[in-house]
Parts: sequence; structure tokens; C-alpha cells
Amino acid sequence: MAGGPRRCNHDAPDGVEAHVSDDAVSDDAVGEAAAPPTSRGRCHNCEAPLHGPFCSACGQRDRDPGRPLWAIIREFLVETFVLDGRLATTLRALFTRPGLLTAEFRHGRRARYTSPLRLYLAMSVLAFSSIAIRGCVDASSFDGDTPMLVRPDVQDGEIVPGADANAPSGDGWGPRLGRRITGQARRFAQLTPTEQRKRAFEGMTTHVPRMLFLAVPIFALLVELLLWRRAIRHTYVDCLVFGLHVHALWFVVVALTTILPDRIGDLLVLATMIHTTLALRRAFELSWAATWWRALLLAISYGITLAIAVSAAFLITIVSG
Repeated sequence: MAGGPRRCNHDAPDGVEAHVSDDAVSDDAVGEAAAPPTSRGRCHNCEAPLHGPFCSACGQRDRDPGRPLWAIIREFLVETFVLDGRLATTLRALFTRPGLLTAEFRHGRRARYTSPLRLYLAMSVLAFSSIAIRGCVDASSFDGDTPMLVRPDVQDGEIVPGADANAPSGDGWGPRLGRRITGQARRFAQLTPTEQRKRAFEGMTTHVPRMLFLAVPIFALLVELLLWRRAIRHTYVDCLVFGLHVHALWFVVVALTTILPDRIGDLLVLATMIHTTLALRRAFELSWAATWWRALLLAISYGITLAIAVSAAFLITIVSG
């Protein structure tokens, strides 16, 4: 049909397709830009006129600064623990279909699931909160007569002269760091065994989450190396997303082990190892033969990484006092 550009008919009934030309879109866009601000007023952040729930200039959401406390708490829970409709779908896929979340991410199907990083952070908070609560409730877990660390210059309650003669000396940063570590270790060793366990527990619940967060990229690098020269197309980001999903599952298992009997907890750990192997296979479309040896190497190499990370967290706990 010949003729000039057709305008969009906003009053067209349902089912009738509206055609818009480039000129019409341009005119409408200019009209929207020139439209006066709505009843929402202006953005609290940049003072730009508001035409919707988000500021078109800085992107900040239009929220009432004077909203009640319950609304702020609800927003915190939603943003921290992703309490929306996607969470149930994400957790169901995480538990019942190993590797599906990463496979969906690789193929661009992401809108229906919680983002990997938010899922990781939420499950991390759940796990370490469970550990902290158990430590506060079950004080008997700190009991014991064997100290975690003893002074090298003390034997049978007596100070042995010269037992710590190998303490670092000098003015460089290395000797100074060594003397600081030695001094803090001595103070830690002077505590009773119960106090040592309490101090270690408090420090580990603070530093281990940080060390694990730094370990996730290493996990992704190990996966990337194990998949080197594979025909399937993937990127390091895919491996990183796989690491976030796997760690999220591990955090849920850790939270469950704090409330379940030890025997069931051991079975959960074994099931988690199998689950991770299946996830590796589905996420990167591997054969069974190509999956098992990669999963074994990944478990060994990352197990060493975790041992180093936990040791570093314990050292930081002692040094920080």
C-alpha cells in the first residue's frame, strides 16, 4: 500500500498489529523526552525528572526515603537472598538437575534463573550463619584439653631458654613480618585450649568466606585447564559460573550438616561429590569417560587449594589477634 508513514495507533483493539515508521518512532521519542515529569517528581539522587519507577538519567529506583522499617527489611531480604519467583526454580534445578544452570547460562537462557553471583552470596550467608549459630548454641564444641598451638619455649609448663632462638632478626619487611607472626602466635599459645578454639572459630568464620570467594576463580581456572582443547565451545566465564553454582550447592550442604547427625552429613558429602561430577558432565557436554578422570583431578587439585586457603585463614586469625 502506497502512502506516507503510518502512525502508531495506541487505541487499536487487541490483536490488531500497529505499524510504526522510523520517523514516527523518532517523533514519539522526542515527545517522551520533552514530556513533563509525572507525579513521581524528581530523582532523589540527581534531581532529574522522573517518568517511571527508575530514573532515566542515573538509573536509581524511585523509592520513598521515609518508607517504614518493614519495607526496608523486605527489600534487604529480597536483594540479599533473592526471594523472588526465580529462586525456587533455580534451587530446584540446582539440586535435581546437576549442571543444568551452567548449561542454560552457556546457551543464553538466563532470565528465568537467579544470577550465579547472587545465588552464591545468598547460600554463603546461609552456610556461615548456620555455622555461627551452631557455635553460639553448642558451647561444648570448644571444650578440650589439647591446645591448638603451644609455645616452642615452654615444655611441661617451664620456659626453656633458647628454645626460640631462631626468631627472625633484621630490619627488612620479611623479618618484621616474621617477628609479628611469632609474637601473635605466642599470645595465642598462652590462651587456654578452650579460649584458643573460640578465637579460632571466630576468626575462621570471618576469614574463610573471604578466602573461599578468592578461591572460586582458581576453581574456574582448574576447570578451564581440564577442558583445554575440548571441541565444545566455552569460555573462562562459563567455568566461573560453573564454580559459583557448585559452591552454592556446597554451601547448602554445609548448612544442612550443622543440623543433621554426623552419619547423614557424611552421606551428604559423598552425594555432593557425585552431584558435582554429574554437573561437570552436563554443563560442558562431556562423555562419561571424559568426565570421571577430570572430576578426580579437579577434586585433588582443588582440595589442595582449599587446604591452603583454610591454612591461610587460620594464619590470618592468629596474626590479626
